[in-house]
Amino acid sequence: MPSLFRRNVSSLILLGICSFTHSLASRHFLSHASRRPLAFPSTGDTRSSLASSSSNQSLTPSKDAEMRNIRDLDHLTVQVLFENECDAMSSAGCDHGFGFSYTPERANLHPHAAQSSVLPTTVTGDCTCRAGHGLSLLLTAHTSNVDKIPFATSAVEGRTAALSDQGSISHTLLLDAGSDADLWKSNADKLNSVRLADIEAAVLSHYHYDHSGGLVGAIQTITDARNKQGKQGPSIVIDLHSSGIVKRGRPSPENPHQVIPHRPDNPTPEQLCEASAGSVDVQLHDQGHTLCDDTFFVSGYIPRDRTNYEKGIPNHLTQKRDSGEWELDEEIVDERYVACKIKNRGWVVFSSCSHAGIINVCRDVLLRSSGNGQQDQLYAVIGGFHLGGAAVEDRIERTVADLQSLNPSVVLAGHCTGWKAKVALANAFPGRFQPLAVGAKYDFDAA
Repeated sequence: MPSLFRRNVSSLILLGICSFTHSLASRHFLSHASRRPLAFPSTGDTRSSLASSSSNQSLTPSKDAEMRNIRDLDHLTVQVLFENECDAMSSAGCDHGFGFSYTPERANLHPHAAQSSVLPTTVTGDCTCRAGHGLSLLLTAHTSNVDKIPFATSAVEGRTAALSDQGSISHTLLLDAGSDADLWKSNADKLNSVRLADIEAAVLSHYHYDHSGGLVGAIQTITDARNKQGKQGPSIVIDLHSSGIVKRGRPSPENPHQVIPHRPDNPTPEQLCEASAGSVDVQLHDQGHTLCDDTFFVSGYIPRDRTNYEKGIPNHLTQKRDSGEWELDEEIVDERYVACKIKNRGWVVFSSCSHAGIINVCRDVLLRSSGNGQQDQLYAVIGGFHLGGAAVEDRIERTVADLQSLNPSVVLAGHCTGWKAKVALANAFPGRFQPLAVGAKYDFDAA
């Protein structure tokens, strides 16, 4: 039976593929003055026209009611499925006194990684995870206040979670899928802690190939795992920004009229539906909202004015589905963060690439979540901080200083952070910093 493809609340289009939801929110394509003349137009709307619109709440610093209603978690597990760095041997860099624990890849290898019923007796490249350019995190949240959680079955209104014998409830969300589907699947298959069939939602942080390139294959792998277990229930939610970006690229240094595109192209909703054989609910958003029974918050537009030095990517280009034209988009305005809250500790913030700036991201979390004159604590900051490369390394000192003022208990940086920034962060946060590594598992407990 074909399901409905929903583009707006009031208009329904029958596609016969899967469910598709478009949020009622304005699209944000901001023009930004180029640092040198380009042969490409800027994106259609200006910052001033968007900011002046009274209906455009996602560009204002207003508090977000949904974020303040987020559920307190008893436990959170973060499993790294795709990362630029591998490190199967190092001990923990963060003190356990912060409710944090770390399991290196070597202690987490699945027995079947060596095609055997027992743990491998030798370690080879065939039975360990491999690094690749990109990021993918598997987030599993646990809470014990089961009586307060509605067991809704609608993918839009809520999610049916896993209920353990101990009465706790868990929700699992995939954040990004790296740049390569085969590598993503290979790494996921090798890790003992990964339960692909439990994934309820997949969030794409932004339309860059190193985060979206593996998504179609990942959805296919997750669907296969669910089918293999005979898992019934709501469709997997695929949460995308509503901008409809197909390609990203840069002008050629030899010919400013020529674009060097990123590959692969970003997946379309139709491709994701096809990969799952119709068992997904593709939702398009550009404003903040929650997933998995108010367990995870997904942001809308991240304000860029919390600092004066986090400036995006010069000469970055975007091609949208509706126009087919290359446009200047230096701020990567479709980027979003994910956040959740650990009971009596504070916010855990996941910023996959931080084109908006990791300080802009963290300050936005604290501002949106504050209420009654009180400000929440920042517990952990996790992801790529986009401080690697000559064009952005002058931001390292200011970023580290500002992050120190926010005083997170745990900092886990990887992907695009760069080694210079990692060294600076390790020095600034002794006993509180650790680099991300593929195959590693990080656990956070309530106080």
